[in-house]
Amino acid sequence: MKTKYIAVTAVAILLGSLAWFSDHTQLERQALATDGITLDVPDHDPQIAQSDAIASARSAYGDLISKETDVHVEYCLVSNTHLTSAKVNRRLERTPAYIVRFTRTTPSTGPSVRVVHVIVDASSGEALQAYSNQ
Repeated sequence: MKTKYIAVTAVAILLGSLAWFSDHTQLERQALATDGITLDVPDHDPQIAQSDAIASARSAYGDLISKETDVHVEYCLVSNTHLTSAKVNRRLERTPAYIVRFTRTTPSTGPSVRVVHVIVDASSGEALQAYSNQ
């Protein structure tokens, strides 16, 4: 009886966390899905800090990112069915990663994007790929 209770409790916690994640992520899940990117709830803590992920994203893709930006970071498991990471030769399948979103807060003086997302490996700190849908 005790084992059954523990199993039911574990399933309830997992389902509850999935519902929380889908309601609380600020990333545009539909736009990500269009690009073949899906997000899942992580099952362990990241190995690098959010600040390191932001620094890695800025270092790798600084030419795409305006100096005046709002930064939003989310930790999740990332899968991408459409492409292999541009920086490393591997597919992203439930890869623990930070998605760092940079949103320009000032008007553009030339051709530039308003929002840039950078996927940073949460284990190594390596910026894997960047994309923008705005």
